[in-house]
Amino acid sequence: MFEAKGFFLVDDNESKLRLVREAAKSACPITVWTKSKAVLFRATISSFDFSKNTFRAEIPKDLSLQKVLSIVESGDGVFLKVDLPSTTILFRTEIFQFSQGNPYLDFKFPKDIYKIQQRKHPRIDVRNDSSIRVFHDDPLQAGRKIRRKVNDISVGGLAVQLFLGEERHYHVGQKLSHFQVQIGSKILICWASIRNIRVVIDGSKPSGLIMGVELQGLDDSKQKQLSNFIDRKMIRQFSSIVDSAEQTDSDPEKKRT
Repeated sequence: MFEAKGFFLVDDNESKLRLVREAAKSACPITVWTKSKAVLFRATISSFDFSKNTFRAEIPKDLSLQKVLSIVESGDGVFLKVDLPSTTILFRTEIFQFSQGNPYLDFKFPKDIYKIQQRKHPRIDVRNDSSIRVFHDDPLQAGRKIRRKVNDISVGGLAVQLFLGEERHYHVGQKLSHFQVQIGSKILICWASIRNIRVVIDGSKPSGLIMGVELQGLDDSKQKQLSNFIDRKMIRQFSSIVDSAEQTDSDPEKKRT
């Protein structure tokens, strides 16, 4: 279930310790969110206490400890996404302790840690998300836009679906001008460069094509919008499959089916 969504279990304790130590040493940024999938705050890991098996997260100055606790102390724990230089990890944990007046929380070392697929930029599956779509100029008809369904997306690029036969109109390295990425009501305008075109096989026959493109020309504001969208989607996907896995583990009937 997890692997199918691009989340891979770190299966030995030494590797888990190394990742959390690295995060603390590098003061890595983290995103904290609740079971309701609402982002609580973004912060940094500042230290790791091996004797207590805990790590510390600094609370942003504009967010009070009381406000954080009023949301976190629901009994369901919290989820964390940690952006290391080498990878991104996600896990569920609980607060170990806190002190009034101090701008930090100490969290328990997690039981399970998941890594995402190693890429330069985290990529998420959006095939079932109707809120995102892309448009680009038709290479055969000036002034006409083609709408594409998006398979997956990252800050650096995305993969869209083509129909069989369309490959004759596109080639690797081709520039797609006036490329539009629509996320809900927001439209990010840039241009894209085709990186690859590959055939989708259904059984023994080709059923379609996937075109991978690299996004170019997004300013800092647009990159942040795209990054925030990807973070939210990743968080929702991870939360949902963790909840589903826990429900299955606690239900003997589901385990047998």
